[in-house]
Amino acid sequence: MDRPNYKREKCGECGQFKTYLLPIDRGTAMIVKSVAAAVKIKGINIIHPKKEMEVQGKEWSYERAVGEGKLTSTQIGNFTRARVHGLIARVKSSAGNWCLTTKGGMFLRGEPAARFAVIRKSQDGSGSHKSDYFEPEKYQITIGEVSKDGEFWRGIDFEIVEGHIVRNLPAQTDKKGLYG
Repeated sequence: MDRPNYKREKCGECGQFKTYLLPIDRGTAMIVKSVAAAVKIKGINIIHPKKEMEVQGKEWSYERAVGEGKLTSTQIGNFTRARVHGLIARVKSSAGNWCLTTKGGMFLRGEPAARFAVIRKSQDGSGSHKSDYFEPEKYQITIGEVSKDGEFWRGIDFEIVEGHIVRNLPAQTDKKGLYG
């Protein structure tokens, strides 16, 4: 893949960079796959990662992540990576809960997403946030491109309608018959 020619903004006073790029990578895709598995099992698009998804590192495996929706505390700590790309979102009315977004579902079904989010560091202590995507028409990525060789991903066979899981849709796959 081409390395983007992104010019980070620099603070004129302190010299620190004010912006940086955050890509969708394999770890981000794993988080979204696992959230999708967890909400499918639960039957409703709301999940509390710490209470419903977390396992110890020695108990974690790829199969548990995509089959049972299980993640380690480090992976849960990286939810922001998927959030800034709009693939998952916090549920504002329910502290600690997250949901799979429509965009996240589309990404898991093989549709391309913008590869790089431009993250703007906060000066007021409110945290960093996505300000835009970097050249989204040029830099796009699919779930198959960020999956490791040999990883099995069936895709998702459901859609989310008003927070509920609607099942029995045919699972969509890539050209090889599976994602990844």
